[in-house]
Amino acid sequence: MDSQMDQSSPQGSGDETAWPVPTNVVGQTGVFTDPLWRISVCLNPVEVDLLRTEPLRRLHFVAHAGASTISTLQSYSRLEHTLGVLALVAHFRPQDELLRVAALLHDIGHLPLSHTFEGISGLDHHAIGLQLLRTDPIRPVLEKHAIRTEAVSRHSAGSPPRHSPTAPAC
Repeated sequence: MDSQMDQSSPQGSGDETAWPVPTNVVGQTGVFTDPLWRISVCLNPVEVDLLRTEPLRRLHFVAHAGASTISTLQSYSRLEHTLGVLALVAHFRPQDELLRVAALLHDIGHLPLSHTFEGISGLDHHAIGLQLLRTDPIRPVLEKHAIRTEAVSRHSAGSPPRHSPTAPAC
């Protein structure tokens, strides 16, 4: 077995030990590299703060493909998809902070199997996302960084931004 995969202690006592978290894991540093696009993203302070909130972190446990993960090999999460969208926006529009925030928050309303159950119970991941955008813990993070929730929701709906702040420096 590969020594990095062997999670037993060096003494061989059978005690489980945790290996160090790689430094490119989101939240550990201000930079991450998207695994699909191979784009390195220098996170700005609002993105770091948002990535530490529960509505974004829980997306790690929501399959991007929903119910189709039962019949396909697709295995990435909504968080991985969201980070990929952020990577593309950061690559093509690095100085558009509002678009970057909108990219990061575009899927926060998704629930497990969202597309499958939308319409059955009146669920709408867009409406859920807007509600999450306007409440704790997302709203205070946006306010802390002088970003209006209405601007993010307008931008997410396709309305052009009124200004483009400067890009973060790594």
